[in-house]
Amino acid sequence: MREATALVQVYSDENGKIECDREHRLVQLYWSTHCNGQPLRSLLLEALRHATSSQLTAWLCDMRKLHYMEMADQNWLINELFPSFSRRHRHRVAFVVNINNYELMSSIQTKSIVLHTPALARVIAMDVFLAKGEARHWLLSQTPSDNAPSF
Repeated sequence: MREATALVQVYSDENGKIECDREHRLVQLYWSTHCNGQPLRSLLLEALRHATSSQLTAWLCDMRKLHYMEMADQNWLINELFPSFSRRHRHRVAFVVNINNYELMSSIQTKSIVLHTPALARVIAMDVFLAKGEARHWLLSQTPSDNAPSF
């Protein structure tokens, strides 16, 4: 497995931080406190900006500090954020959650919606993990064909 060693912090605020590793095409988001609505979306939009400008296709979202995800935020992910991903690449999104809030995070439902929405399923592979190391391994062990254009 390739290790993500070239992480550079590109953004930080009171809600979390974003790190990028251009060599491995990885963007990592960490929430440092529970938030929802605009603060949650702002961090994701900032990550999207960096991912798009650097063609990063692997997303590690460490959501262990989030207690739950509002339905409006989940709908925003599906209807606004994910459709903004570049259609020229195959993306992987790994959500890292706590066992205590696993069901409250709506991660499984979000994964199911992406899987059953053809336009998103062609562009995004998604999984949910309880350990960051497992999520990183899944993201970085992709084969070159996993990043091929999805046309």
